[in-house]
Parts: sequence; structure tokens; C-alpha cells
Amino acid sequence: MISGSPFPTGASPASIILHPSDKFAYVANEGEADVSLYTVDSTKGTLSEVTPRAATGFNPSSLAIDSSGSFLFVANKASNSISVFSINSGSGALTEVAGSPFPTGPSPLALTVSPSGKFLYVATSNVASVSG
Repeated sequence: MISGSPFPTGASPASIILHPSDKFAYVANEGEADVSLYTVDSTKGTLSEVTPRAATGFNPSSLAIDSSGSFLFVANKASNSISVFSINSGSGALTEVAGSPFPTGPSPLALTVSPSGKFLYVATSNVASVSG
């Protein structure tokens, strides 16, 4: 067990993802419509939350980061959208990109980015489909 664990989050944490640098972690807080940013202590593994949290659409359910660590994608299940944020490589801070959130099919539940970073795929739970 990591010292200090469990680490506090927002209401109803639904998904967690580590940045490719291993310096940052992001948690989708489904009950608060936001994403928490944590710095990761590379020696101890402890998480320290950095505020403020980034607002998303309703019920953020899944997170993905492109392989370069430049963008965070958030599936907003109850908003039928995806929020997209640029990631500051030094601080891990999130900045919502222009036009975000982007519409999807009903209830986007999970997403993944292709290894090349060119494509994002989204599984929508209410229509049993995957969109790209």
C-alpha cells in the first residue's frame, strides 16, 4: 500500500489515467463533471491533487491520452460529447481546446487513441456502436 492512500478525489471517480511521462495522473469525477489532476511522486508513488479541477460535460466516464502526451480526451456519457484538453508538459495543467466539447452518438462510454495519435475511437453504449 502506498503511503497516504487512498487519495481524495471528486464524487464518483469513474476512470484514471497516467500521463506517458509518469509525472501526472488524471481522474474523471463522474459525480462532479470534472477532471482532477495529480502530480505523481516518482519515488514514493504518492498523488498530490493540483487545483482547480477542469470542468467537463456531464458524467465523464472514460479518459484517453495520445501517445505524445499532448492531449487528454474525456467521454461525457450524459452530455453525448467528448471534451478535449491540451496538456501542459511542465505542469500537467489542462486547457480546453477551441470547439470542445465535441458531439458524439448517445452515451459515449469508452474511448481510445490510435498509437499514431491520428484517430480517436469512441464506444457508445446506447446504440452498440464504435465511432471514429
